[in-house]
Amino acid sequence: MSVDVREYWQPASLTPMGLVQHLPDEIVLYATPSPQVDVECGGDGPKHTYAGGHAQVTSHRIIWVQDRAKAAAPGQPVAVALPLDAVERAELKSSLALAFGLSTPKIFVHLFDQPTLEWKRQQAQAAAGVAAAAASASAAAPARSTLPRFARLVFRAEPPSTFLQHLQSSLHAAVFRQLPAAPGGVAARGVLPGRPMMSEFTTARAGISGIERDAKKRERAIDRTLEQAFSDLDALMANARSIVDLSTRLASQGTRGGGELGSQQSQSAFSGMLSDMGIANPVTRDLAGSEYHVQLARQIADFLPARMQKEGGMMLLADVYCLVNRARGTQLISPLDCLTACSLFAQLETPLRLKEFDSGVKAVVADAGTEESIAQRIKAMLQDEERAALADWRKSSGAAAEDSSASAEASLSSAVSTWTPGQPYISVSSLRLSNLWRISVVLARQYLCVAESLHVLCRDEAAHGLSFALNHLDDWA
Repeated sequence: MSVDVREYWQPASLTPMGLVQHLPDEIVLYATPSPQVDVECGGDGPKHTYAGGHAQVTSHRIIWVQDRAKAAAPGQPVAVALPLDAVERAELKSSLALAFGLSTPKIFVHLFDQPTLEWKRQQAQAAAGVAAAAASASAAAPARSTLPRFARLVFRAEPPSTFLQHLQSSLHAAVFRQLPAAPGGVAARGVLPGRPMMSEFTTARAGISGIERDAKKRERAIDRTLEQAFSDLDALMANARSIVDLSTRLASQGTRGGGELGSQQSQSAFSGMLSDMGIANPVTRDLAGSEYHVQLARQIADFLPARMQKEGGMMLLADVYCLVNRARGTQLISPLDCLTACSLFAQLETPLRLKEFDSGVKAVVADAGTEESIAQRIKAMLQDEERAALADWRKSSGAAAEDSSASAEASLSSAVSTWTPGQPYISVSSLRLSNLWRISVVLARQYLCVAESLHVLCRDEAAHGLSFALNHLDDWA
């Protein structure tokens, strides 16, 4: 019976910009800078080759992503991933032809047969306290198949030694064998992942003193986890899941009400902080190489749209720089890198654009219709204020109230076109708009200038400063 090695490879999800969507606790260890890696499925089964792509090794998977230029459908490259728990070992094959440059270097990834792989996964579940797998895991290991099954990673543009080193390090750390925590951030049977399971109930653990002792034990375990996780990279990999569980537990405690984090204002600030921490595996120059700015542009384009909705679809480049660096943690980028990446938005056909206003201010715009939508939003706001002010003015002047919204609109147009002294005059300044919409004064000024350029507003330069009012010139014509 032949073995189809393609069954071991799983489709990998990509973001709208073509970047890999990693698992919540997955850490990228190394990525090839050039798309010159092929994957060959070996063994005695059907042969298949994934040609021309980038390769990544993470704490959980080997990921291969096809070069976008070679994709069959524009912007839809093929992406596959090999779970590391299916890998038995990896080695670099050397030969005389390779020494003389007559062959390309290859990494052979040897795979477990499917019965052995399923048995190992059941063993891991049983060790983590999953009751459903305990019975099946008690069975003896199945007989190993002698049929060859392996995958070859062919490196056509760079030596594979660095990739192999990180792959073997990830296999040795075996972070992928730890199971996810149960809902609520608590691991199986109430312990941290990777820690010994809680002992059975004893009289020493009863009463208030027993509860206090358990609480102190948990605190010491948390302290040890934090110390080990930040000591070096290997410890951070081994304890990544524990750190995620701790942060999840902290977030759940902060939203329970009571205490400093229980107030509505603190909850809103805390939720905003967590939502801004959205780049788990930031693109770095070491990982991306010559594709650094392109990959950075794609990552920013994936990260920004949800945040830009709060800003009306437009953000100053300086605000984008601060927001992206806040989300990247310690992997900061320079202002020049941010500018270069944002200038590639149009070239990469992302939904974002970098726009420079006449004043020299640079901003990132969500789409081509953003300026019109901003102008219409300001117009609607000022029309509502004019309508309310006119109604108050009519009441104070003894005018009869209108019965319907249609007649109110007609009355408003009539009052505007036949303006009389004492009639309310509604305008908005950049400072007032920034307070109303909770945006910076500079961005508010650009919003008003955009609306003016679209003939929605007229500027009023007076001694008290610059303000903008609705353009009623068409009504007066």
